[in-house]
Amino acid sequence: MKNGDLPDIGQVTTEVVDGLRIRITRGGRPNGSAILFTSPWPESIYAFHRVFPYFVESHRVIAIDLPGYGHSEGRPDVRSPRKMGAFLVKVIARLNLERVHAVGPDVGALACLFAAAEHPGIFVSLAVGGGAVRVDLAAGELKNVIATPKGTFAAMNGADVMADYLTQAGKLTPAAIIEDFRMASAGKRFEEASEYVRAYKDDLPILGARMREIQTPVLVIAGRNDPIVPPANAELLAERLPHNRLALLDAAHRIWEEATESYAREILSWVGGGYRLV
Repeated sequence: MKNGDLPDIGQVTTEVVDGLRIRITRGGRPNGSAILFTSPWPESIYAFHRVFPYFVESHRVIAIDLPGYGHSEGRPDVRSPRKMGAFLVKVIARLNLERVHAVGPDVGALACLFAAAEHPGIFVSLAVGGGAVRVDLAAGELKNVIATPKGTFAAMNGADVMADYLTQAGKLTPAAIIEDFRMASAGKRFEEASEYVRAYKDDLPILGARMREIQTPVLVIAGRNDPIVPPANAELLAERLPHNRLALLDAAHRIWEEATESYAREILSWVGGGYRLV
């Protein structure tokens, strides 16, 4: 990758789903089993630049920037985990994805679980983690943002709010990708994205009550040393989801970048048949 250039992560396009312009990438083996990745916050589909090479030879790979995240348009009616789950169902229909596995780290984890609860059978399997599943189990800056009132960051440039996170991420992630992440939070986008996690107070108790209904096999995969979403969140999922396997990796929050090989190998083994064993 040349300095200043974004890496090749497949065919990156913008498509309209339910009236929103959504950034999508497609790649991999056209006739392989499909895997849908959702971007983590405050990153984008480029978060997976080291992960995708493990999948493209054997799988059809699709990734999206969720509404309001990455470089996708947002809208108030999708700024909660439950509503984002309903939007994911529309993405799957719009892209004609049948028999799809989904990988949802961070904010995508909760949307995927809601979608699975409300639309049984829509996923073959899930690989989720790094998302707070109870407000009292969140930590660090995530806990602080959940507690903020609406409008807290409205007068700020969100890219400045995320400056420390991006500086730390830049120790592992190429500068061109960090710039993509920076623009994902620029202007009022950080404030708008914060509405999603503020909705945890209402949505997470609902999800907690429905976890035992979810029949989809779930790989719960998270960082053992995550300071933002401590492993107690993953352990709670493993305790309550009927069909799951727990994998805690030697990493902090950004396991897709900090433990790329372990992360990719765990998911490859899971979608390759491991999900049938739970």
